[in-house]
Amino acid sequence: MTSFYERLGNYLTYISCGNGYGRIEAPKDDLFEIFNAVHNPDEDSELLLFNKSNTMKSWIAYQFSDSNGIKVVVGYGEPEQKWYTIRIVPTDREQDFGKLIQTAPLTANFFYNCLENGLQTLSSRLYEILPSKTKTHTILTKEDMDIRDLCNFENALTSQAIWLGKSNITKHELDFMYENFNNAVLIVINSAGMWPEGMGTFPLKFPQAMIASSIPMKLEDLMTMETRYLSLLNSNFTSMDINKFIKLWLEKKIPEKFTWLEVYGTMISKTLLQDLDVIPWDCKSRAKTNYLPNCGIIDFETAFDVLRDDGMLASLKVFPGVCHFVVWKERFPNDSEVQEVVTIDMADFIQHLQF
Repeated sequence: MTSFYERLGNYLTYISCGNGYGRIEAPKDDLFEIFNAVHNPDEDSELLLFNKSNTMKSWIAYQFSDSNGIKVVVGYGEPEQKWYTIRIVPTDREQDFGKLIQTAPLTANFFYNCLENGLQTLSSRLYEILPSKTKTHTILTKEDMDIRDLCNFENALTSQAIWLGKSNITKHELDFMYENFNNAVLIVINSAGMWPEGMGTFPLKFPQAMIASSIPMKLEDLMTMETRYLSLLNSNFTSMDINKFIKLWLEKKIPEKFTWLEVYGTMISKTLLQDLDVIPWDCKSRAKTNYLPNCGIIDFETAFDVLRDDGMLASLKVFPGVCHFVVWKERFPNDSEVQEVVTIDMADFIQHLQF
């Protein structure tokens, strides 16, 4: 899968630790070693050389779950990224406050004063050594958690992506999320249980939304959405619904920022193209392929194109069990422009989380 963030080169930053100003021969890329050298230095600590490149791809995920409590997962390192898991452990032993102790090559426990906010302390220290463009995610699957308690974890509220897997969400929790996750670009919803009445449009307030839950959503709701990229993984939309959506777009009744709709589970029928003036691909009118978040490069050679009266072109691509409707904001997007799309790709780090 193509990445949004190409590695353009390394920028090395020297960090002074303790009283020593020694020097090592090669940059360090072990996150735990860097953390302890910066935050828990020995008396003879060296001047540590490590990669704090703004172009290095790195992730940090705050995970609240029933099975694992609260932990932090960090993707860090070049040329090959490593995935580190840090569990947050309260202690009343003053000599252990702030210590990061490895339990395995890529796992560690962070001990904090039980009277303080351990997650906030750990995350603040991680941000001091991670690249400034580190992507932040918050994973919410802990059932007995009131999401409004995140007001105590300021850094978690700065996330660009939210994974919502907690069942039986309340309206008050959703209102809190919308009001406080001001940097969120993507929301992924995979919640069981009943969805709050009147909140079916909640995910449509985010630039990118992936919905795997059975959220009550009407076709009319899409006419006022703020979402650019919408993926419905468990939808009750029919071929006729998709047909009506395309007609709404042709009538300019869908917000201009909309770019892509992906619908899974639809039984394809003749009504999909009913009363639509579709045209085959013309290599002079648009590119053959396009990049879609979490899907990668998709071939649109066999797609059905529709042309709006203002000259805007869109394509409907049908695969077994899934339909893509894409608006060509750029008829011939180049690779460098694709990398600058403001979106988040979840696939790179989801596999490293334990739910």
